[in-house]
Amino acid sequence: IQLEVTADGFEADQKKVDISSSVSEDFELTLREYTLETNTEGDGSITKEVISGSEEEGGYLFESEVRVTAEAAEGWAFAYWKGDVPEAEQESNPTTVEVNSDAQITATFVNELEGIVSTNKTLTASESPYKITSKVQIAYGTALTVEPGVQVIGIEDSRDGESKIEVFG
Repeated sequence: IQLEVTADGFEADQKKVDISSSVSEDFELTLREYTLETNTEGDGSITKEVISGSEEEGGYLFESEVRVTAEAAEGWAFAYWKGDVPEAEQESNPTTVEVNSDAQITATFVNELEGIVSTNKTLTASESPYKITSKVQIAYGTALTVEPGVQVIGIEDSRDGESKIEVFG
């Protein structure tokens, strides 16, 4: 008879045991370690902080919780997470990842559009998408040109839960 001992988050020895009337055998259980690979698209960085569990030399112990924070470079804005992040958390920053297996996440950063546009500016499809992170005003006599195919991500209006772009003038 071959006995195999398993437990979530552990690796165990496999041993062949001859059974006569009773068996007493020691098994060595080793905590599994998992990797959490982080990547970025666009210009920014990611910081990781263990909030429960442990990070070891080979990775994170089973069910460790890691807070990941996306930090955008100047002129860029965090848009969303891709990879092993729950769908409900993909736009949350920071977010927490529970490490139950090897995981990979990517923070996506896009061009930021905010403040007063005081010189002529063109939003191009090749640099799209753009994210509006606060109220945008276009100075008198200044042109903001939006090329076909440009995607603009608005900020959610807390009053009705929708994003909108209003153009005056």
